[in-house]
Amino acid sequence: MTEKPKDQILLRLVVGGLTGAIVKSSVAPIERMKILYETQTMLSGHQKLQYTGILKAFGQVWKRDGLFGFWKGNGISLMRIIPDAAIKFSSFDYYKRFVPQLFPNFSQTPHGFFLSSFVAGSLSGGSQVIITYPLDVMRTRIIVGGGKYTGLYHCLSTTFREEGIRAFYKGIIPSLLSVAFYVGVSLGIYDAVKTRILSPDSSVFLRLAVGAGGAVFASFFTFPFDVVRRRLQLQGSLHRPGPKMYDGAWHCATTIWKTEGIRGLYRGYSLQVLRSAPATALQFVTYDFFKKKLGIVDKPMKN
Repeated sequence: MTEKPKDQILLRLVVGGLTGAIVKSSVAPIERMKILYETQTMLSGHQKLQYTGILKAFGQVWKRDGLFGFWKGNGISLMRIIPDAAIKFSSFDYYKRFVPQLFPNFSQTPHGFFLSSFVAGSLSGGSQVIITYPLDVMRTRIIVGGGKYTGLYHCLSTTFREEGIRAFYKGIIPSLLSVAFYVGVSLGIYDAVKTRILSPDSSVFLRLAVGAGGAVFASFFTFPFDVVRRRLQLQGSLHRPGPKMYDGAWHCATTIWKTEGIRGLYRGYSLQVLRSAPATALQFVTYDFFKKKLGIVDKPMKN
Protein backbone atom coordinates (compact mmCIF):
# COMPACT_ATOMS: atom_id res chain seq x y z
CA MET A 1 0.00 0.00 0.00
CA THR A 2 1.41 3.37 -1.04
CA GLU A 3 2.09 5.97 1.64
CA LYS A 4 -0.06 9.03 1.70
CA PRO A 5 1.67 12.06 0.10
CA LYS A 6 1.79 13.91 3.42
CA ASP A 7 3.82 11.03 4.88
CA GLN A 8 6.39 11.07 2.06
CA ILE A 9 8.35 14.20 2.94
CA LEU A 10 11.20 12.26 4.58
CA LEU A 11 11.24 9.75 1.72
CA ARG A 12 11.52 12.56 -0.83
CA LEU A 13 14.45 14.02 1.12
CA VAL A 14 16.21 10.65 1.22
CA VAL A 15 15.64 10.00 -2.49
CA GLY A 16 16.84 13.50 -3.41
CA GLY A 17 19.97 13.13 -1.29
CA LEU A 18 20.76 9.67 -2.69
CA THR A 19 20.33 10.96 -6.23
CA GLY A 20 22.68 13.85 -5.59
CA ALA A 21 25.36 11.63 -4.04
CA ILE A 22 25.37 9.15 -6.93
CA VAL A 23 25.57 11.77 -9.64
CA LYS A 24 28.01 14.08 -7.83
CA SER A 25 30.57 11.34 -7.29
CA SER A 26 30.39 10.33 -10.94
CA VAL A 27 31.30 13.83 -12.19
CA ALA A 28 33.67 14.85 -9.35
CA PRO A 29 36.84 14.81 -11.53
CA ILE A 30 35.30 17.22 -14.04
CA GLU A 31 34.00 19.40 -11.20
CA ARG A 32 37.47 19.72 -9.70
CA MET A 33 38.98 20.68 -13.06
CA LYS A 34 36.25 23.30 -13.58
CA ILE A 35 36.97 24.96 -10.23
CA LEU A 36 40.73 24.96 -10.91
CA TYR A 37 40.10 26.62 -14.28
CA GLU A 38 37.80 29.26 -12.78
CA THR A 39 40.21 30.31 -10.05
CA GLN A 40 43.66 29.80 -11.59
CA THR A 41 44.36 33.48 -12.31
CA MET A 42 44.10 34.19 -8.58
CA LEU A 43 47.08 31.89 -8.09
CA SER A 44 49.30 32.64 -11.09
CA GLY A 45 47.95 35.84 -12.63
CA HIS A 46 46.14 36.17 -15.95
CA GLN A 47 49.40 36.52 -17.91
CA LYS A 48 50.58 33.01 -17.01
CA LEU A 49 47.88 30.35 -16.95
CA GLN A 50 48.68 27.02 -15.34
CA TYR A 51 45.92 25.10 -17.13
CA THR A 52 45.74 25.79 -20.88
CA GLY A 53 43.95 22.69 -22.17
CA ILE A 54 41.60 20.08 -20.75
CA LEU A 55 43.78 17.04 -21.48
CA LYS A 56 46.92 18.84 -20.31
CA ALA A 57 45.16 19.92 -17.13
CA PHE A 58 44.02 16.38 -16.37
CA GLY A 59 47.61 15.23 -16.91
CA GLN A 60 48.95 17.86 -14.51
CA VAL A 61 46.52 16.86 -11.76
CA TRP A 62 47.30 13.18 -12.32
CA LYS A 63 51.05 13.85 -12.04
CA ARG A 64 50.73 16.06 -8.96
CA ASP A 65 47.95 14.35 -6.98
CA GLY A 66 47.51 10.88 -8.49
CA LEU A 67 44.20 9.16 -9.25
CA PHE A 68 42.48 10.12 -6.02
CA GLY A 69 43.40 13.75 -6.64
CA PHE A 70 40.49 13.94 -9.07
CA TRP A 71 38.15 13.30 -6.14
CA LYS A 72 39.86 15.79 -3.82
CA GLY A 73 37.18 17.57 -1.85
CA ASN A 74 34.52 15.03 -2.87
CA GLY A 75 33.88 14.07 0.75
CA ILE A 76 32.84 17.59 1.64
CA SER A 77 31.03 17.80 -1.71
CA LEU A 78 28.88 14.87 -0.62
CA MET A 79 28.27 16.50 2.77
CA ARG A 80 26.94 19.48 0.82
CA ILE A 81 25.24 17.79 -2.13
CA ILE A 82 23.20 15.28 -0.11
CA PRO A 83 21.23 17.94 1.81
CA ASP A 84 21.52 20.23 -1.23
CA ALA A 85 19.82 17.80 -3.62
CA ALA A 86 17.39 16.66 -0.95
CA ILE A 87 16.24 20.25 -0.40
CA LYS A 88 16.17 21.07 -4.12
CA PHE A 89 13.99 18.19 -5.22
CA SER A 90 11.69 17.91 -2.23
CA SER A 91 11.09 21.68 -2.08
CA PHE A 92 10.47 21.77 -5.85
CA ASP A 93 7.75 19.15 -5.43
CA TYR A 94 6.16 21.47 -2.85
CA TYR A 95 6.67 24.76 -4.68
CA LYS A 96 5.25 23.47 -7.95
CA ARG A 97 1.99 22.75 -6.14
CA PHE A 98 2.02 26.06 -4.28
CA VAL A 99 3.08 28.58 -6.97
CA PRO A 100 0.14 28.02 -9.39
CA GLN A 101 -2.28 28.94 -6.61
CA LEU A 102 -0.96 32.52 -6.83
CA PHE A 103 -1.92 32.81 -10.51
CA PRO A 104 -4.58 30.11 -11.09
CA ASN A 105 -5.85 31.25 -14.51
CA PHE A 106 -2.44 32.07 -15.98
CA SER A 107 -0.99 28.75 -14.82
CA GLN A 108 -3.41 26.84 -17.04
CA THR A 109 -1.80 28.18 -20.23
CA PRO A 110 1.33 26.48 -21.71
CA HIS A 111 3.45 29.57 -21.05
CA GLY A 112 2.01 29.91 -17.58
CA PHE A 113 2.76 26.29 -16.79
CA PHE A 114 6.42 26.73 -17.73
CA LEU A 115 6.69 29.98 -15.76
CA SER A 116 5.15 28.26 -12.73
CA SER A 117 7.75 25.50 -13.04
CA PHE A 118 10.49 28.12 -13.50
CA VAL A 119 9.45 30.03 -10.37
CA ALA A 120 9.15 26.79 -8.38
CA GLY A 121 12.63 25.73 -9.55
CA SER A 122 14.10 29.14 -8.72
CA LEU A 123 12.65 29.05 -5.22
CA SER A 124 13.99 25.54 -4.64
CA GLY A 125 17.42 26.60 -5.94
CA GLY A 126 17.44 29.59 -3.60
CA SER A 127 16.42 27.40 -0.68
CA GLN A 128 19.29 24.98 -1.24
CA VAL A 129 21.87 27.77 -1.48
CA ILE A 130 20.79 29.51 1.74
CA ILE A 131 20.98 26.30 3.75
CA THR A 132 24.16 24.68 2.36
CA TYR A 133 26.31 27.62 1.21
CA PRO A 134 29.01 27.50 3.95
CA LEU A 135 29.86 23.93 2.92
CA ASP A 136 30.27 25.09 -0.68
CA VAL A 137 32.78 27.72 0.45
CA MET A 138 34.75 25.11 2.40
CA ARG A 139 34.74 22.73 -0.57
CA THR A 140 36.16 25.40 -2.90
CA ARG A 141 38.94 26.25 -0.46
CA ILE A 142 39.91 22.62 0.11
CA ILE A 143 39.98 21.89 -3.64
CA VAL A 144 42.10 24.92 -4.55
CA GLY A 145 43.95 25.37 -1.27
CA GLY A 146 47.13 23.64 -2.37
CA GLY A 147 47.50 21.68 0.84
CA LYS A 148 46.82 24.61 3.19
CA TYR A 149 43.93 22.75 4.81
CA THR A 150 44.26 19.24 6.21
CA GLY A 151 40.53 18.56 6.31
CA LEU A 152 37.08 20.02 6.82
CA TYR A 153 37.47 20.84 10.51
CA HIS A 154 40.84 22.49 9.92
CA CYS A 155 39.40 24.53 7.06
CA LEU A 156 36.38 25.57 9.14
CA SER A 157 38.42 26.57 12.19
CA THR A 158 41.15 28.35 10.20
CA THR A 159 38.65 30.30 8.11
CA PHE A 160 36.65 31.34 11.18
CA ARG A 161 39.77 32.34 13.15
CA GLU A 162 41.37 34.35 10.32
CA GLU A 163 38.32 35.88 8.59
CA GLY A 164 35.30 35.54 10.84
CA ILE A 165 31.77 34.28 10.18
CA ARG A 166 31.31 36.48 7.09
CA ALA A 167 33.87 34.39 5.21
CA PHE A 168 31.41 31.49 5.10
CA TYR A 169 29.02 33.60 3.03
CA LYS A 170 31.43 35.24 0.61
CA GLY A 171 29.88 35.23 -2.85
CA ILE A 172 26.41 34.21 -1.71
CA ILE A 173 24.63 36.93 -3.72
CA PRO A 174 25.97 35.86 -7.15
CA SER A 175 25.47 32.28 -6.01
CA LEU A 176 21.80 32.91 -5.23
CA LEU A 177 21.28 34.59 -8.60
CA SER A 178 23.17 31.87 -10.45
CA VAL A 179 21.67 28.81 -8.78
CA ALA A 180 18.12 30.16 -8.65
CA PHE A 181 18.14 30.94 -12.37
CA TYR A 182 19.98 27.73 -13.29
CA VAL A 183 17.66 25.44 -11.34
CA GLY A 184 14.63 27.44 -12.44
CA VAL A 185 15.44 27.13 -16.14
CA SER A 186 16.83 23.59 -16.21
CA LEU A 187 14.28 22.03 -13.87
CA GLY A 188 11.48 24.19 -15.28
CA ILE A 189 12.17 23.06 -18.86
CA TYR A 190 12.48 19.42 -17.84
CA ASP A 191 9.30 19.44 -15.75
CA ALA A 192 7.24 21.34 -18.33
CA VAL A 193 8.35 19.17 -21.27
CA LYS A 194 7.97 15.97 -19.26
CA THR A 195 4.47 16.90 -18.11
CA ARG A 196 3.05 18.63 -21.19
CA ILE A 197 4.85 17.02 -24.16
CA LEU A 198 6.39 13.66 -23.28
CA SER A 199 4.28 10.61 -22.63
CA PRO A 200 4.66 8.58 -19.41
CA ASP A 201 6.37 5.79 -21.35
CA SER A 202 8.88 8.06 -23.14
CA SER A 203 12.37 6.58 -23.32
CA VAL A 204 15.03 7.35 -20.73
CA PHE A 205 17.29 8.72 -23.47
CA LEU A 206 14.67 11.26 -24.51
CA ARG A 207 14.25 12.40 -20.91
CA LEU A 208 18.03 12.65 -20.53
CA ALA A 209 18.21 14.74 -23.71
CA VAL A 210 15.57 17.16 -22.39
CA GLY A 211 17.37 17.50 -19.05
CA ALA A 212 20.76 18.01 -20.72
CA GLY A 213 19.34 20.61 -23.11
CA GLY A 214 17.87 22.64 -20.28
CA ALA A 215 21.17 22.45 -18.38
CA VAL A 216 23.26 23.68 -21.33
CA PHE A 217 20.84 26.56 -22.00
CA ALA A 218 20.85 27.64 -18.34
CA SER A 219 24.64 27.27 -18.00
CA PHE A 220 25.37 29.80 -20.72
CA PHE A 221 23.62 32.59 -18.79
CA THR A 222 24.71 31.63 -15.27
CA PHE A 223 28.35 30.63 -15.72
CA PRO A 224 29.84 34.14 -15.17
CA PHE A 225 28.07 34.24 -11.79
CA ASP A 226 29.71 30.91 -10.97
CA VAL A 227 33.17 32.29 -11.76
CA VAL A 228 32.56 35.34 -9.57
CA ARG A 229 31.33 33.34 -6.59
CA ARG A 230 34.25 30.88 -6.77
CA ARG A 231 36.76 33.71 -6.69
CA LEU A 232 35.01 35.45 -3.81
CA GLN A 233 34.88 32.15 -1.91
CA LEU A 234 38.61 31.65 -2.38
CA GLN A 235 39.58 35.21 -1.50
CA GLY A 236 41.11 35.47 1.94
CA SER A 237 42.57 31.98 1.91
CA LEU A 238 45.52 32.81 -0.37
CA HIS A 239 47.40 35.23 1.94
CA ARG A 240 48.33 37.57 -0.91
CA PRO A 241 50.28 40.69 0.12
CA GLY A 242 48.48 44.02 -0.10
CA PRO A 243 44.75 44.74 -0.25
CA LYS A 244 42.25 42.05 -1.14
CA MET A 245 41.69 41.45 -4.84
CA TYR A 246 37.92 41.94 -4.97
CA ASP A 247 35.68 44.27 -3.03
CA GLY A 248 32.37 42.49 -3.57
CA ALA A 249 30.62 40.73 -6.43
CA TRP A 250 30.29 43.72 -8.79
CA HIS A 251 33.94 44.72 -8.33
CA CYS A 252 34.99 41.12 -8.92
CA ALA A 253 32.98 40.87 -12.16
CA THR A 254 34.21 44.21 -13.53
CA THR A 255 37.82 43.45 -12.58
CA ILE A 256 37.71 40.13 -14.40
CA TRP A 257 36.19 41.88 -17.44
CA LYS A 258 38.90 44.58 -17.46
CA THR A 259 41.91 42.31 -16.87
CA GLU A 260 40.85 39.10 -18.62
CA GLY A 261 38.02 40.08 -20.94
CA ILE A 262 34.91 38.05 -21.64
CA ARG A 263 37.04 34.90 -21.72
CA GLY A 264 37.79 35.38 -18.04
CA LEU A 265 34.09 35.20 -17.18
CA TYR A 266 33.75 31.99 -19.20
CA ARG A 267 37.03 30.35 -18.19
CA GLY A 268 36.25 26.67 -17.69
CA TYR A 269 32.87 26.90 -19.46
CA SER A 270 33.56 23.85 -21.65
CA LEU A 271 34.14 21.83 -18.48
CA GLN A 272 30.92 23.22 -17.04
CA VAL A 273 28.94 21.97 -20.04
CA LEU A 274 30.79 18.65 -19.95
CA ARG A 275 29.85 18.28 -16.28
CA SER A 276 26.44 19.92 -15.95
CA ALA A 277 24.68 18.49 -19.00
CA PRO A 278 24.98 14.80 -18.04
CA ALA A 279 24.95 15.48 -14.28
CA THR A 280 21.77 17.57 -14.34
CA ALA A 281 20.01 15.21 -16.73
CA LEU A 282 20.99 12.19 -14.61
CA GLN A 283 19.77 13.91 -11.44
CA PHE A 284 16.34 14.60 -12.91
CA VAL A 285 15.88 11.15 -14.43
CA THR A 286 17.32 9.29 -11.42
CA TYR A 287 15.07 11.20 -9.01
CA ASP A 288 12.02 10.35 -11.13
CA PHE A 289 13.14 6.71 -11.28
CA PHE A 290 13.46 6.39 -7.50
CA LYS A 291 10.13 8.15 -6.94
CA LYS A 292 8.40 5.74 -9.30
CA LYS A 293 10.02 2.66 -7.75
CA LEU A 294 9.20 3.76 -4.20
CA GLY A 295 5.65 4.80 -5.02
CA ILE A 296 6.09 8.51 -4.29
CA VAL A 297 3.04 10.26 -5.71
CA ASP A 298 3.00 13.87 -6.90
CA LYS A 299 -0.17 15.83 -6.54
CA PRO A 300 -1.08 17.65 -9.76
CA MET A 301 -0.33 21.37 -9.92
CA LYS A 302 -3.38 23.15 -8.65
CA ASN A 303 -5.12 25.62 -10.92
